[in-house]
Amino acid sequence: MLKQQKVLLAKKQETEWASNVQLADHFGVSTMTITRWKKDPKLNFPKPRVINNREYHNLPLADEWMAAQPASKTAKAGA
Repeated sequence: MLKQQKVLLAKKQETEWASNVQLADHFGVSTMTITRWKKDPKLNFPKPRVINNREYHNLPLADEWMAAQPASKTAKAGA
């Protein structure tokens, strides 16, 4: 295996994954809010990975998505 491939593999393994409950806690919203974000195609919420019928979200990708959202789209969740 090439050195670059080893580095890429190591970076992939470092990715943090979060369940719906963990993601909701991370953002300070309910799990229903996470479900609504996933169902709304206008929001373009990152798709979760499904393992054994459980959803896991790429936490850094979800953080990037949240940072890119205007305050008005997510303000209702905190209110």
